Amino acid sequence: MKIKSNALLLLLALIAFNACRKDLVQDTIPSTSNNARTEAIAAAPRTPYVPKFMAYWLPYAGNDDEMALRDIPSSVNVLALFAGGIHPDTGTAALDIGLAISGPRKDWDKIIDTAHLLQAKGTKVILSLFVNDWTKAPANLDYDAFARAVKKRVLDEWKLDGIDLDIEGSPVDANTYKAVNSLAKYFGPSSGTNALLSAVVYETSGYDVLKNTPGVYDFVSTMDYWSVSSGSNQLTFTSIINTGVPAGQVLFGISAEKNFRSTSTAANVQKCVNWNPTQGTKGGIMVFDLGGDYTQGFPITKVITGKPAASGVTFYQDINYGGTASQALAPGNYTLSQLQAKGVANDWASSVKIPAGRKVIMYQHDNFTGTSWTLTADTPNFTSLSPNANDQVSSVKIQ
Repeated sequence: MKIKSNALLLLLALIAFNACRKDLVQDTIPSTSNNARTEAIAAAPRTPYVPKFMAYWLPYAGNDDEMALRDIPSSVNVLALFAGGIHPDTGTAALDIGLAISGPRKDWDKIIDTAHLLQAKGTKVILSLFVNDWTKAPANLDYDAFARAVKKRVLDEWKLDGIDLDIEGSPVDANTYKAVNSLAKYFGPSSGTNALLSAVVYETSGYDVLKNTPGVYDFVSTMDYWSVSSGSNQLTFTSIINTGVPAGQVLFGISAEKNFRSTSTAANVQKCVNWNPTQGTKGGIMVFDLGGDYTQGFPITKVITGKPAASGVTFYQDINYGGTASQALAPGNYTLSQLQAKGVANDWASSVKIPAGRKVIMYQHDNFTGTSWTLTADTPNFTSLSPNANDQVSSVKIQ
């Protein structure tokens, strides 16, 4: 994913760090070419699954983009966990999946457990994977064994819904094509399974991979985020469609990262939602860094879905959720100045909407002092609380 901020450097450093850890996820891949090959899956190809709304969640995101995984709105059809790296180039010909998990997001087991909750609500959860190192694969790598190892880890053990390939910048070659085509035996429409295989591409490298791996993807997303305002989207779509991917399987990529907020305005996003290439109707919309949209109150999501996103704690100026609404507040402790930055003025709130599973503790004074009120569900009228909390809230804890 094209990252126009310091997040890219952090991500690469994290993946490199994971590659040196003893507890790195590994599956041994035979390095000899005389092992038995995997038989082709005896299932007929299926129709590609194309979401109307696909998004990426960044577990390493900082305060500007931080979003709890459980706060993903149900309107997201496919969510990609960003990101991992598959490295088929180790001296032992092993498959390494390095996970860019840090800080409060480092517990991969909890991430997987939460992903399963999202799946139960109807969102498909896939793992985004960098393909940068695939050109370095040893000549005798068993690509079928490589693909089986990915399938074992992602589908059988983690029970996710598939994988997304991040193809950008770095050179690609025949090794890359072999790896993708082998993965297509277990993921994507040509596999005949329900496991998804998607890709997000940037210019020449991405187009080369698409051209040499035809018919294996459920959908492909664009990465030219500046085209949201520049109008160069037709050129990008034409380049992808010329590789053999139909217009109806291409998603328009939009970034919610801090550096792109001046471009990804609600007005520009609406133009992208309405726009279609000359070759036909596009597949849908992809949002990179959904947390960036979340911390701003979901302006992009609201345009895509045509309705407010049901996630985050939202305070309202008047009773019955009337008047001005605050931004969606993620879990955390908010002093008065922090509340004001989210649109909650001092002694201002009169009602609140609270997602299931959240607990909100409101305080009468700044720095969590004075009378407190504990809420676990939507509350339309603060005057009904005991004591009366209307126009009394000055700090908040959200758990």
